Amino acid sequence: MFGPDFLEMFTLTKWFVVPTIWLPIAGFLFVRSVTQFSGINPPLSELIKTNPLSLPWDRVPPAAVVQTLCCFFLGNVVWTFLEYTLHRFLFHIDEWLPDRPAALTLHFMMHGVHHYLPMD
Repeated sequence: MFGPDFLEMFTLTKWFVVPTIWLPIAGFLFVRSVTQFSGINPPLSELIKTNPLSLPWDRVPPAAVVQTLCCFFLGNVVWTFLEYTLHRFLFHIDEWLPDRPAALTLHFMMHGVHHYLPMD
C-alpha cells in the first residue's frame, strides 16, 4: 500500500498480536469490574500491582460476576450496533464526499483501505 517495503511492514498485523495485547487488558478490566460490583474496590494503583489470584475471591458474591458478564454482553451488543451504524451511514457517504484529491485520499486512508485489504 505504501510502496517501500520498510513502511509496508508496519501496516500488517499478525494474528497473535491482537490477543497478546487485548486479552491481558480484558482480563484486568474483568477483575476490576468484579471487584467494583462486589464492593471490594482497591485503588487502581494497588490493583495494578496485585496478583489477581491474591484478591479475596471468597468475598465476591456470584451476583457481581453475573453483573460483570451482563455488562460484557450488553457492551458487545451496543458496540456491534454502533459499529454497523457508523460503517453504514458515516463511512459510506460517497455521494456527499467532496470530489477533491485530499478528501478522497483522507476517506480512503480512514476507511477505504478496510475494503482494499479486508483481512489486515
